[in-house]
Amino acid sequence: MTETEWILLGIALACVLVAGFVTTIESALQSFSKSRAEAHVKTGARNGEKLLQVMQDPAPYLNTALFLRMVLEISAIALVGVVVFGRFGALWERLLYTIAPMTIVSFVLIGVAARTLGRQHADVIALRTVGLIWALTTVIGPLPQILIVIGNLVTP
Repeated sequence: MTETEWILLGIALACVLVAGFVTTIESALQSFSKSRAEAHVKTGARNGEKLLQVMQDPAPYLNTALFLRMVLEISAIALVGVVVFGRFGALWERLLYTIAPMTIVSFVLIGVAARTLGRQHADVIALRTVGLIWALTTVIGPLPQILIVIGNLVTP
């Protein structure tokens, strides 16, 4: 394998890991409730107030996490595809060697492991990452919102 191919696979791995991290945050926020956030505010938990604000209207933050996860996951698949397509000639090989491993990686690391961690440790993860998801929503949040508007126009 060439140095470029290794770099592409390294970037793909980084995309999968960050997608898993974002999925963990998304899962923690989904399993959270306003009343749990209020309890953290009462106990004086760090970031409790910000978490309560997020729980007042969690949709934009969840949409940001979903959007980021999708971009990262699709990027990882595309990067692996570039490497595989450069190494194999037959279309069936290219598709099989891209789709099969990425389906397993996505399902296990992002779909199962990250979601399970997010649900199991929702309090800690939500409190520690609420600032990050808040900032990300501030920066890129309008893009998923625009896409939702477009989606609603397509399927009223």
